[in-house]
Amino acid sequence: MRIGPTLMLLIFFIWTKALFASQPDSIVIYDNSWSFLNSYQYKYVLVNKGDKFAFYQTYKHIRDNKGENESSKIKKIGSVSFEKISSLTTALTDSSFSKLKLENFGYDLNWIHSNSDKLFSYVKDKNEHWTTQQITFVKMQLSDIENFQSAVKRVVGREGIYNIAKDGGTGFNATIYYKDRKPIELNANENPFGMPWQVDSIKSFNPAIPKLFSEILPDNSTYNKRRFSNFCYLMPELAKHIYDDKCGKKMDELAAFEFQKEIDELKVKFKIKSASEYGYGDGYIWEDKQVIKIKIHDSTMLENLNIDLYLTREGNTLYTRDSILAKGSNLVKTVQGIPFIKTFLLEDSSRKLMINFENDASINNKVIDSFNKTEKEWQQYEADVKRWNWLDSMKLETSVDRNKALATSKQIYCGCNFRLDNNFLKNGIYFVIHDKKTGNWSNWIVLPDSTIVLWWIQGDGFYNLTNTDLGTNGRGVQYVCRKFKPNGELEK
Repeated sequence: MRIGPTLMLLIFFIWTKALFASQPDSIVIYDNSWSFLNSYQYKYVLVNKGDKFAFYQTYKHIRDNKGENESSKIKKIGSVSFEKISSLTTALTDSSFSKLKLENFGYDLNWIHSNSDKLFSYVKDKNEHWTTQQITFVKMQLSDIENFQSAVKRVVGREGIYNIAKDGGTGFNATIYYKDRKPIELNANENPFGMPWQVDSIKSFNPAIPKLFSEILPDNSTYNKRRFSNFCYLMPELAKHIYDDKCGKKMDELAAFEFQKEIDELKVKFKIKSASEYGYGDGYIWEDKQVIKIKIHDSTMLENLNIDLYLTREGNTLYTRDSILAKGSNLVKTVQGIPFIKTFLLEDSSRKLMINFENDASINNKVIDSFNKTEKEWQQYEADVKRWNWLDSMKLETSVDRNKALATSKQIYCGCNFRLDNNFLKNGIYFVIHDKKTGNWSNWIVLPDSTIVLWWIQGDGFYNLTNTDLGTNGRGVQYVCRKFKPNGELEK
């Protein structure tokens, strides 16, 4: 049946009248934010004019580095259509958004599977050297919708996240008034997108609510306008959260699988206790290339002594394993053969000793640079000595104790005590001891001539020697730079 122009006009008139009749009389909006240095508060009023809503700003108060600006002057901003307000009131009463779910935002399993590469691109910068196993594992985690359901509850709902200290916040609330019925009160949460929105006594996770309010607020408006519309950041944030929660801890371990063949070659002599990508946490090396850290042990070692082997990626393989296979036994024999070190380890199994070895040597370039320093730095130390001697000869008083200053300088520039040839030093051994009960760390060097040097400590001493015994100040990292006898006594 064909609808004539007259009937069409009548239908439009009835629909328009119904639309107008269901519209609010007015809407009052409060938009505010505060922090230690800045704050703002705006009040807006929308008034039903019969065919649209006139939009006014009735109050503002801004405090920032320019000072304070307060005004109660009524300022007309523009107008808002009936259709937009109708969409807002419909969204407020939609009961299908009572729970926080990924689907609320228009994403489902089909979208996730169809956008695998896009999701991976959001986390690609989380890792520097990607291996096939890592990519496969991460994409698998980013294809599991249950991971996204959990992530959206954390990222949007902030479940399990508590702010212990706050120096600011945001507020957004509105009241929708009607001529013939009770007004609707609504409040936005401080969470992303204001969720959950409190609509009278009901919670809503409808994304249409913040979207519409963001469209209604003036273009020059506030943080709330931005946070209500930032839906383009949702999936990137969820992907990053899934990576941190499900993938991050596995990445180092997965990186090592790429080199399982090379790692297995060490089994002819050692037991592999662990293998993972090196994260530069202990400061032993700093390479631009990918480094795999492998903890190895053999039957000749005490249970609490291991070798931490660092092998650099060279193309699609790891640096040759020949060096550690050839030198490993001598490393262990030397370190474990120091009487006081062996006694220290045997007394308490929670004490751990790690012999470090990078590619082909235990004393690598970073240790050489840090421990031995350079001829230029030795010269700087000599210049300091001359300067202090000159001050003494001139009988000039200073607020700094000369002997303490020189002692500190000699500890920081540890090489000033030894001034070794770098090629000689490279044949030494570097190892680290951690006493778990006391929390103390100590870093040692055994020179090629069997001289034992305690380089630096972190804690309140080593074994039965206090910081005072070692001549340090007892705070943070302390450079000892002292020789030890095999029985554990300090060389004089």
